[in-house]
Amino acid sequence: SVGIDAVVLPPSDARTLELGARYLAGEECLPAKITLGDFVKIIEGPDFDPARTAFMLATANGPCRFGQYLPHIRKVLRTLGHPDVPVLSPTAEEGYQELGSLGPELARTGWRAVVASDILRKLLLKTRPYEGNRGETDAAYSLSLKELCTTLQTPKRDPGDQLAALTSTLVQIRDRFRRIPARYDRERLFIAIQGEIFCRLNDFSNEHLIRRLEACGGEAWLADISEWIWYCNREQEGCLRNGRRRWLVAMLGAKVRDHIQHADESALRAPFAEDFLGYEEPEDMDR
Repeated sequence: SVGIDAVVLPPSDARTLELGARYLAGEECLPAKITLGDFVKIIEGPDFDPARTAFMLATANGPCRFGQYLPHIRKVLRTLGHPDVPVLSPTAEEGYQELGSLGPELARTGWRAVVASDILRKLLLKTRPYEGNRGETDAAYSLSLKELCTTLQTPKRDPGDQLAALTSTLVQIRDRFRRIPARYDRERLFIAIQGEIFCRLNDFSNEHLIRRLEACGGEAWLADISEWIWYCNREQEGCLRNGRRRWLVAMLGAKVRDHIQHADESALRAPFAEDFLGYEEPEDMDR
């Protein structure tokens, strides 16, 4: 969306684990191993060109090892002979904004992408267990994801125009899912998936837990990715208050960001009020 050629890492697999374990001591958490292994897998690939490659991995401080991923990945890059390959790493402490002149635009588009993907995942999870034609929901999800990406990656679009285009795309996706023949059964067991955010979202790491639960007759539900962003926002504002910087420009900027993000989230969710009735998240009921 900001003119940079970017691709998502391919799905994790057994090779990911093998490569991650090669450069770790063995006591690290699974997400650290998966993240590192996926990066090394790119380096080993036949199309890898260090002169045209950069990695991007957000980071955060806190009690877990997440804050250590970045320095360790850079160490492995040096070990593999690629010390000049950059790793872009916006941090939660700055609201994921510190990417130079691209920061504000990229952060807002990224936020809208998170909200839109949360909505699409909700449609998938509430429809697939009840579909009349096996595989139809997955096909709708795959097509819809491509449509969202196409809308989001249009460069240099006015924020208002981008929001309107994204809302229009989401309405088309909503109507596509509504047309899927489904036999809903509210007696089906409803299961909330808890746990570490990476493992519960990475299908390889959790061994496709949700599909296993659905095969056993359950309906699974995941907390939104956006909850992590709201948590980071609160942590940043808490640090500003604790550092007696409550009235500085940084706090004003954080408050303005929250207001804009809430407005974007409300606009994107509005067409789905009927679809997600009874599926409200706790934070939705608090607002």
